[in-house]
Amino acid sequence: MRVFLSWSGQRSRKVAFALRDWLPNVIQAVDPFMSSEDIPKGAQWTAKLTAELKEAAFAIICVTPENQHKAWLNFEAGALSNALTDARVCPLLLDIATTDVDGPLSVYQMAEINEADMHRVLRSLNEHAQPPLTTEKLSIAFERWWPDFRQSIESIGPVAATQASSHRTTDDMVREVLDVVRTQARTLTDLAAAMPPKLIPATSLPTTQPTASGYSTGQFVNHTQFGEGVIVDVSRSATGTLLTVMFRKSVGQKMLMAQYAPLTVISQPAKLIPRSTREELQKSTRDYDWDDSDSDYGDRGDDEGGPDEEDSDDELGPSDEP
Repeated sequence: MRVFLSWSGQRSRKVAFALRDWLPNVIQAVDPFMSSEDIPKGAQWTAKLTAELKEAAFAIICVTPENQHKAWLNFEAGALSNALTDARVCPLLLDIATTDVDGPLSVYQMAEINEADMHRVLRSLNEHAQPPLTTEKLSIAFERWWPDFRQSIESIGPVAATQASSHRTTDDMVREVLDVVRTQARTLTDLAAAMPPKLIPATSLPTTQPTASGYSTGQFVNHTQFGEGVIVDVSRSATGTLLTVMFRKSVGQKMLMAQYAPLTVISQPAKLIPRSTREELQKSTRDYDWDDSDSDYGDRGDDEGGPDEEDSDDELGPSDEP
């Protein structure tokens, strides 16, 4: 099984060289490739390297604080990502924490050079070996050869002060998290706006605390164009507060941006909602799917009986509330 060892810089090269000697001792089926050692002198270097990138079954990228942003290391990482699945590319970190790695290398499952992580790396390698070692034999071989590899790594020494890169600050990491959250919020807002009303999940109407916009579920509102309705959902997005309001049957359910919608909160609807339905909304004891086929929302009468005159949906009869 060909294992490609990617490196850049002196300390990274020493890690790759230690792996080249150590890996076959633990798993005999491993055949490491290291460009500085395994490309014959006089060979066409670029052609050989390209061929090895394609033939590799597994890749280990030796990352140090001073080389994680080097163009060559990231070039090889990109080439490996095209040739292999993500699960078969492992950045191996020397003197750098996973939280300090950014850029293209941060998308991979990383490992630090310690006994536990190196044992996990060997287990991943063994899964691709033909034939693989049994779990027991792998553990025995690892315990036998791990001290040798640890000694090789300890002999590399620390990074020179002039090459040391600063750790990522808290502000850097917070800024990255904020960018991710904003992207997710924009995506969710776009999906909600594109969702047909019939596909919006049924929503219970507990009385919630008003948001910064002053709206909460269960509130009755009046819209200058759509008339009276009830707020069935309040959500926040990157662009503001999004209200889902159920109006009379002929209007249906609408999704409105709170800061732009011409809404007025009213204490009680004048004529839109029958008393029995209104009382259930205020008690918030069950879910409503607001489907015209099985809801009395917008009916002129209520459960106790009401006037039976023929009226349009737009001009509903008054409630029988005393």
